[in-house]
Amino acid sequence: MIGILLRKKIWNFFKFSGTSALAIQKTGLLQNLEDANKDLRKKVSELESLFELSQVVSSAKSQADLMKHSIPVIHNEMDAGRTGIFLINRRMGLLTCISYTSEKIVEIFRTKDYQGSFIYRSVEEEKTTIKEDIQNFEFNHELDLEFLKGSYIVLPLTNPERNAFGVITVSDRVDKLSYNYSHLRLLQTFASLIARGHETLKLQNEMISRKAMQRSLEREIEITREIQKNILPESKVFHSNFDLGVKSVPAKEVSGDFYDYYQYQDGQYSFLISDVSGKSLPAAIFMAMSSSIIRTLARDHDLDPEEILKQGNALIYEDSHNGMFVTTFFIHYNPAIFTLDYASAGHNDQVLIRKDDSWEIIKGSGPPLGVLPSASYKGGSLTVEPGDMLILYTDGAIEEKNSKDEEFGLERMIREVIARKHLTSQEIVEELFGLVRKFSGAPELFDDFTVMILKFNDNYQFSRIFEAKTSEIPLFREFVYQTIKVRNLEDSQRDDILLACDEAGTNIVMHGYENTDLKNPKFECKIRFTGDWITIVLIDSGKVFHREEVQDPSIEDNLSGKRKGGFGVYLIEKLMDSVDYSSEGGKNFLVLKKNFRNKASNGNNV
Repeated sequence: MIGILLRKKIWNFFKFSGTSALAIQKTGLLQNLEDANKDLRKKVSELESLFELSQVVSSAKSQADLMKHSIPVIHNEMDAGRTGIFLINRRMGLLTCISYTSEKIVEIFRTKDYQGSFIYRSVEEEKTTIKEDIQNFEFNHELDLEFLKGSYIVLPLTNPERNAFGVITVSDRVDKLSYNYSHLRLLQTFASLIARGHETLKLQNEMISRKAMQRSLEREIEITREIQKNILPESKVFHSNFDLGVKSVPAKEVSGDFYDYYQYQDGQYSFLISDVSGKSLPAAIFMAMSSSIIRTLARDHDLDPEEILKQGNALIYEDSHNGMFVTTFFIHYNPAIFTLDYASAGHNDQVLIRKDDSWEIIKGSGPPLGVLPSASYKGGSLTVEPGDMLILYTDGAIEEKNSKDEEFGLERMIREVIARKHLTSQEIVEELFGLVRKFSGAPELFDDFTVMILKFNDNYQFSRIFEAKTSEIPLFREFVYQTIKVRNLEDSQRDDILLACDEAGTNIVMHGYENTDLKNPKFECKIRFTGDWITIVLIDSGKVFHREEVQDPSIEDNLSGKRKGGFGVYLIEKLMDSVDYSSEGGKNFLVLKKNFRNKASNGNNV
């Protein structure tokens, strides 16, 4: 009887425990769902604000119109209690302020009393400030006291020459919380659109002021070129496992092509090439708007190429007038695993040339951006290898004709690129352009020429050189950590690699260059991923390391003082799956390998 009662109590206990656990799990799931929905709503809100602001920029008729309609969008998305846009006219010594508060009233006033304000210094010094403390700061100037309350952000507005012409301020959040760096990044995106709109309107006003038709036409061409110049990236991106070359030449005074590339914080990259319909000033403005939208979306690494084109199409369609559209081919590249993810919006099929000189067409499906209000895009993914070459191009690179009405053609372009694969990517595109011009024989190009080439030319995807100083070891360790973290290793595997590298780097610095006369000694680290293996190579010019001279470590001998050392080498060989020492041509090579699929491995194969 007692046993029956006992079993019944135990059953009730487990039943109660199971119900409680289920309730706790359900609560956790609901909280996770709520957090996910909150993040989604935030992203949707930011995208809607970006779209609304791009409409304001494209439709603004004057600087006042641009600022008056931009400031409510920024104010609402930033949840500000007070927002200000300040434009400085240095020639007249006048500061124009566009103000917006929670009363939803736009106020515009001008003042000459601004010289001693923090806001004015932020313009002159081109200094961005974010104050996270919600407590008010005791400013001395009336302008600062009014616009910089609680937590605030002060962000200069700069033109394409990087000169500040004004500043945006947001302060005194409605929810009384602090602004942080995610708010700053969003405000920088808004500021970029406003600055582009400001510059475009400035250039338009300069054009309109010309009375003579010929001078007006010349100015239009100059403005369009300037707009297109601002669209293209200012400098190349670099990486140890690819070589980038790009050349873009307009057929007439202005071009309808544009390209872009970007490096994400995790070491991945994006590349795009586009062709806009039309060659006039409206087309150039449309290009500026389109490129701004695409590049802003592309900076969000959470979006895949297909989604970037889908969202970009919806935004561009709203501002597409007179049948203007843009074709785009977009690529995400992960150098850690040699993968390309891509999508196309009505653009030419692109080309991948393999290291054995075979080649394949890369194509996607979907209409040009701005043609339909809603569209879906289908791309793909592929893996590249050292020796492969990727060619991104617009139709002008292959459709140029000679006197016999024959096109230069895709296959001819591929043959000419293969014949020059021993050259750098930039040398290839330069010579390719010369071949197209020679083939045509015409004084002018028929269409814009734009070609971008990526040569995957090194087995080691990541490489960096460090000074042989103890102060460089933390930088070396951080480089290794940032490189391997993209592979989602287990914590124990990552820690093994970092500890082994830390010991190896320290040995080079402390012992490899000890008692040598070398000036400014350095060591190099190369890392590559192949299959399930991570290979790390350390190269130095110090003393030759003889492994056979290092005895196995002995705790007793070290404690008694009979000998020191040996533990670092022993530790490295135990943590890694393979360790190899060699010397050649005055350089020492330490090769460390780890199989990150083999979770049980903790020995080595020296």
